[in-house]
Amino acid sequence: MTDTKLQRFGALGGVAAVALFVASTSITSGTAPLPGEGTGAEIAGYLRGTAGALELQATLQVASAFALFLFAALTASRLAAPYRQLVLGGGVLAAATTAMSAAVTAVMAQDGVIAEEGLLPALQWLAFLVGGPAHAIWFAPLLVGLALGGRASGLFPRWLAVTGTVIGALASLAVVAIAVYYASPFIPLGRYGGFLWILAATFHLVRRPRTSL
Repeated sequence: MTDTKLQRFGALGGVAAVALFVASTSITSGTAPLPGEGTGAEIAGYLRGTAGALELQATLQVASAFALFLFAALTASRLAAPYRQLVLGGGVLAAATTAMSAAVTAVMAQDGVIAEEGLLPALQWLAFLVGGPAHAIWFAPLLVGLALGGRASGLFPRWLAVTGTVIGALASLAVVAIAVYYASPFIPLGRYGGFLWILAATFHLVRRPRTSL
């Protein structure tokens, strides 16, 4: 496998990451109590009805995290410093937070944990913080680094670089949700806006050969 083919494989990892995560969100039914607001009994009631689906959701999200890691690691090699470091560091940590949040969710779906209703609000809050604000704050440098680095290396047109930078900046604002839950709309804005941007960026990453730096 040549270097160019390996990098194209990495770019398609972004598509896989998006597809797996979006698929994971369509599995569960019902509405979970809001993090920090639901009682242990309310959370337990939700978990009992969705435990199997949550385990499958967690599996898909871990797979999505692995695909995101591959996307970041292999795509970063096409960029110059400091963009390479931003993409690699942001990608590794964004993938890690997704996997950690999924792992906490899978733990919550176990019968023995559901029975410990006093622990459930804390675990739910942990899953939200790790998979929401903590993920977004590392997803942001992945997007910004790739947008600016891709433009600098001739991979992306100007409009795509500007769009990626703006979405990355919005994603970073999700950190406010740690203190103010109602700032959490920045989380899906950054995540799904970033997903759409990655799909657009993949088109350019796949169709264009590496630019010599």
